[in-house]
Amino acid sequence: MVGHLLRGEAGTWWDTKRQLLIRELGNIGALTCERFREEFDNRLFPESTKQQKAQKFTNLVQGSQTVEQYAAHFLELGRVVLVNSKIMERILVEAHSSSYSIHSDSMKMYRDIKKSFWWEGMKLDIAHFIEKCATYVRVNAEHQRLAENLHPLVIP
Repeated sequence: MVGHLLRGEAGTWWDTKRQLLIRELGNIGALTCERFREEFDNRLFPESTKQQKAQKFTNLVQGSQTVEQYAAHFLELGRVVLVNSKIMERILVEAHSSSYSIHSDSMKMYRDIKKSFWWEGMKLDIAHFIEKCATYVRVNAEHQRLAENLHPLVIP
């Protein structure tokens, strides 16, 4: 568990919460990572803050920002936002079709996205998204050899 790494307000919160969880669960070893994350998020990221960040994330446009500035802002807002279908679609579009990407395949896209985001079924969502990308399908088809009948070689 990462509770020992928390400092300041988060550290104080954890010291108190740990004692309450020990009473509730019997021992701290019964605490799952999911439960810890839920308790931590509920305390330090109130629902109003999550909704505000989600709205900023959804409305984010590059505008006059450089690609690096836009990417940094995109990742900063995305780290706090809980992924829903609208936000997931935005992440997939940015990772696959934006001006700084190259319509990558699903494995490259997965490796890139997982550095900053994660959600249940992410690999499958990425694969389905790429299947629907006309540019990727068209470009990828040009690089594949067409199957043709085999012809025996003439032996002299």
